[in-house]
Amino acid sequence: MIEKLLNFNKLKPKEKSLVVGLVVAIAISAYFNIIYKPLSRSIFRYKFQTKKAQSRLTGLQEKLPQLDKQRQNIHFLSSECQRMLDEIGQIESTLPSKRSVSDLLTELVGLGKDLKMGSVRQKLEEGAEYSSIYIELKFNAPYINTINYLKKVESISPFLLIKELDITEEKTKHSMGGPTARLILSSLLGEISTAEMIRAAESKPLAISRNIFVSKAKPVVRTKKIDLKLEGITFNSKSPTAIVNGEVVRIGAEIDNYIVKDIRFDAVVFADGPDEYIVNMER
Repeated sequence: MIEKLLNFNKLKPKEKSLVVGLVVAIAISAYFNIIYKPLSRSIFRYKFQTKKAQSRLTGLQEKLPQLDKQRQNIHFLSSECQRMLDEIGQIESTLPSKRSVSDLLTELVGLGKDLKMGSVRQKLEEGAEYSSIYIELKFNAPYINTINYLKKVESISPFLLIKELDITEEKTKHSMGGPTARLILSSLLGEISTAEMIRAAESKPLAISRNIFVSKAKPVVRTKKIDLKLEGITFNSKSPTAIVNGEVVRIGAEIDNYIVKDIRFDAVVFADGPDEYIVNMER
C-alpha cells in the first residue's frame, strides 16, 4: 500500500480514488480522536461549569437585596421619619411649657370663680425629655359647680388630665358653700422656645434690693393682720410662686403696696418698707 502511495502517479484512476478516500478517512479519524474528542470534552466541561456558576450567581442575587429596591426603601423610611418628626414637633408645640406653669395656675384659679378655693399646690417631676406636673386643688362648692369646673378644666389643654377627684360630704351643712373637694391634675410639660424665653426674661419683675436699715441676721417680722389672701403656693427651690388675691406672684413682685419678700412651703413673707409680715396658708 505504501509503495502504491509512493507511486501515486503510476496508479490507475480507480486506485487513485481509493488511495485518496483512504487518506481522507485516516485524516478524519485522526482529527476526531486527536482534536475533536478532547475539544468537545473540554467544551462540555466548560459549559457545565458555566451553568453551575450561573446557578450560584442567580442564587446569590436572590439572597442579596436589590440595590434599587433598597434605595427606594431607604427614601421611603427617611420620608416617614421626617413626617413623624414634624408631627411630634407639632404636638410638642401644643404642650404647656415649664415656664407657663404660673399662667396655668392662674387660669385654673380664674376658672374657679364659682368655687371657694382653699389651696393650690404643685409638684414638678423632671424627666429626661419631658417633665410632668401634678397640681392639687382643694375647694368647696356645690356638686353642679364642681362638674362645671371640671368641664372648663378639660378644655384648657388636651394634655391636662384629671387624675383624682375626692368629694367629702359633711354631716352638717358646710359653712364654706358646699362639700370639700380635692382635685389632682397632671400634665406633660415641654421646653419653652427661645422667643418665649426672651419674652419671659423681659417680663420678669426686677428684684428689690435689701433695705440697708433692716438687719439681715435678725429680720423684723410682724404678726399684724394684713389684707392679703394667700390662696395657693407652688413651691420650687428655683422659682417658687404663690397665688395671692387671685394673682400669681413671684419673689420681688409687688401686690397692694406689699413686696413679696420670700415664698416658703406653707407661708409667704411680705415687706412694707422695713416691716415684714408672714401670711400662712390656710389649712
